[in-house]
Amino acid sequence: MRMIHIPRPLLTVMLFILCCGTVFAQSIPQATWAQNVVLFQPGSNQGGSDPANALGDTPGTWVRLGDGGNLVLDFGDDWSTSGDSQTDIFVDEFGTPDNFYLCLYPADSFTTNALAGLGWVSWANGTVFQVPFVFNGPTNVDLDMFIPGFAACQLKFTQLMIEDAGSGNGPEIIRVSALVCTNGGNVLPGCAPGYAASVEASMGGANQNSNHDDPTDALGNTPNTRFSMGSGGTITLCFSNVFTTSGGASSDLFVDEYNVPDCYNISVRPANAATAQALQTAGLTDDGAGFYALPQLFCSDENVDLDQFVPGHSALELLFDCVRIDDDGSPGNGAEIVRVRAEIVCDLARLGDRVFADADCDGIQDGNEVGVPGLTVNLLDAQGLNVLAQTVTDDHGNYEFIVPAGAYRVSVSFDSSKFFLTQPGVGNDPAADSDIVPGFDMSEVVTLQANDVNHDVDAGLCLVCTGFQAFVNDNLPSCGTNMDPVMSATLPVIGTEFTLDIQSQFPNALTLVFASLGAPQLTVIPTANCNVWLDIDNLVLLFVQTTDANGNLSITFPIFPDPALEGFEITLQSRICFPAIPSPIPGLPDWPSNAVHLGLGCQ
Repeated sequence: MRMIHIPRPLLTVMLFILCCGTVFAQSIPQATWAQNVVLFQPGSNQGGSDPANALGDTPGTWVRLGDGGNLVLDFGDDWSTSGDSQTDIFVDEFGTPDNFYLCLYPADSFTTNALAGLGWVSWANGTVFQVPFVFNGPTNVDLDMFIPGFAACQLKFTQLMIEDAGSGNGPEIIRVSALVCTNGGNVLPGCAPGYAASVEASMGGANQNSNHDDPTDALGNTPNTRFSMGSGGTITLCFSNVFTTSGGASSDLFVDEYNVPDCYNISVRPANAATAQALQTAGLTDDGAGFYALPQLFCSDENVDLDQFVPGHSALELLFDCVRIDDDGSPGNGAEIVRVRAEIVCDLARLGDRVFADADCDGIQDGNEVGVPGLTVNLLDAQGLNVLAQTVTDDHGNYEFIVPAGAYRVSVSFDSSKFFLTQPGVGNDPAADSDIVPGFDMSEVVTLQANDVNHDVDAGLCLVCTGFQAFVNDNLPSCGTNMDPVMSATLPVIGTEFTLDIQSQFPNALTLVFASLGAPQLTVIPTANCNVWLDIDNLVLLFVQTTDANGNLSITFPIFPDPALEGFEITLQSRICFPAIPSPIPGLPDWPSNAVHLGLGCQ
């Protein structure tokens, strides 16, 4: 992969959000006059009137601001910025021009963190921030000049304070407009209402055979979206892409039922780990098949507000792909014809792959190199200025973002005392190289169209090691007979998969593998002249397996990619239980193998 140098930005606002794998819904904000004064201080008039209508025919929008006074205004919904060089706030003033300050009330933690990162003056425990500028009205205010790098409706505010600077010019008559992002006005790129049109599974009275033939079109002209479900049946319906919630009090799912009204349960399947975590946090439980049942019985046609069950999330924050309908088995209602519509089905793209331990630091993912779990991966905008979303690598180092079409970069947060970035763009296989540029600490720009799947953005991490070399010593014999099982192992290199092999003459035999920390400690069983190389007082049973039909056993498991394991020593020895052949140890059916002494190290 060809890598390019990325200019280091002059201004970087590093913003972090707690929701994993989240992207922001983009809206088209509308200029709206404030019509509600929620607080006013002496010198200002909450019930100000303007008989001469000096500020134009906008009844209920003008208020009186006295010298040194202040007003807190509400716009009926969250307001935001345009994301470009347009007017975000217009302060219309009638009277002698006066100086004033603007103070912002963030609507969420993301906006709060954005403003806190700029170092603005704040008060009320960091819930109100003052724009660092003295304005003089009337004036058009472009907040993007003060808070650069954000899209429209990405920053959200609840209220706005106008504070007169107290310059002695007397009372003013003012009105204020801001860009309001109402829930109903959201325009989510690539999203539209859509019906589930495929059956993934059915059981007990539901019809697996695609669509129900309904000549009378009882549910409207939506071909290939109608399905039959008998009493007590279950049917899983999936959408062409993921669907999301509105983030407010409106319908997210519509279950349309034709026939005698019946009752049913609804379960939803999350499309990513972040949504699954949000469902669990809200108290919903995975049924073992990846579905989460809503704790309510629904009947007949139903509009379902998913935000009611998983509150506190914005549009495009929760993502689902399928819905399961379980008929409650009410007697006598007979078969139903159902269809399910999601109100916001989005043609999104997928971006991700793996953070891997580059054990040999050659810039290429080798087959035995393991993923690094538990690291934060950041989704950045195309300029690399803003963190749009975060997720955490899974047990195998994998990660994924589900995002609207657009241009993005990726970075990884890691402990520099343990890791450093490997060289990027090595080799000709984009699925096996590393894509994070050392020194710039982010990937090059990745451009995604709707429905694209890019699982080639990897990050290779070399380990900070002192130089202790991994070793294996398997010259530790057991009983000295030709029946002794033989144990061998690959080099236990930190950050790779380690393989333990046992060869024996005992097919399908129960095999116990014991371990003790440190170097071998020889104990001789005198009645059999057999050697045990474990610390008998501190051994543990590592695992129990069964040999195959040829008497062999091979076990592979990862060595956690942490250089703190460097120099760690362990001794392993197995005992095979095979009563059909007398053991060399009197009274026991066990055949001890030779032991292996391992030293964990870097490559």
